[in-house]
Amino acid sequence: MKKYILYLILFSNLVFSQISKKKEPFFNFEPKLKVSLIAPFNFGNNHFAKDYRNNLGFGINVSLLRIKKYSFSLGYDFKRYTSQNKEIIGDFGFINTSSTYFQTEYIINYNKEIQIHPFVGYSSVISNFKDEEKTTLAKQIGNEIRVGSAIDYKLNKVFSAFFSFHYAYYFNDLNASTDNKKYFGKSNMVQFSVGLEIN
Repeated sequence: MKKYILYLILFSNLVFSQISKKKEPFFNFEPKLKVSLIAPFNFGNNHFAKDYRNNLGFGINVSLLRIKKYSFSLGYDFKRYTSQNKEIIGDFGFINTSSTYFQTEYIINYNKEIQIHPFVGYSSVISNFKDEEKTTLAKQIGNEIRVGSAIDYKLNKVFSAFFSFHYAYYFNDLNASTDNKKYFGKSNMVQFSVGLEIN
C-alpha cells in the first residue's frame, strides 16, 4: 500500500512539474485588430510643422503572427494637414497622408490586465496635396521610421483598450535644392493614439 501511495505522490509531482514548466508555443497565430484615433504633432524646421495645422486622424492595425514574445503586424494611418501659410505653399489647401507600415513589437506582461509593447516600424507614406476644391495638385511618396510603445489594458476576453505613442522620422528623395530637401522632404513627428483592440 505504501508503494502505491509513493508511486501516486511521485506521479502527481511529475505531472505538476510538467504543467508548471509548460512553455508558450514558438509560433502563435492569434489575429488581433486595433482601431484607433490618432493625434500627430509635427515639430522642427519643416513644412509639416511650419505651414500646416495638425488634425485628428484614424488608424488600423492587424496582428496575425506571434513568435515567442515578438508580435508582427501591418497597419494603416490616415492623417489630414490643413494649410495655414499661403505665402509659402500657394494653392495647397490641405494634405492627405496615407501611411502603410510593418511593425514589430516586444510583449511585456506587466500583470493579468496590463501589457506593455515597445515597437519599431517602417512605413511607406503617400502625401496628396490638394486645393480647396479637393483637386490633387501634387503627390509625394516617402518613408518613415517609427519607434514607440503601447500600453494595453484587458477589459474582457474579447476587448482591450490601448494607448500608444511613437516618434517618427519622415524622409523622401525630393528633387530639389539642399535647403528645400530639408524643408519639404523631411519631418519629425510625435504621434499619440488611443483605441480599442479586438482579440
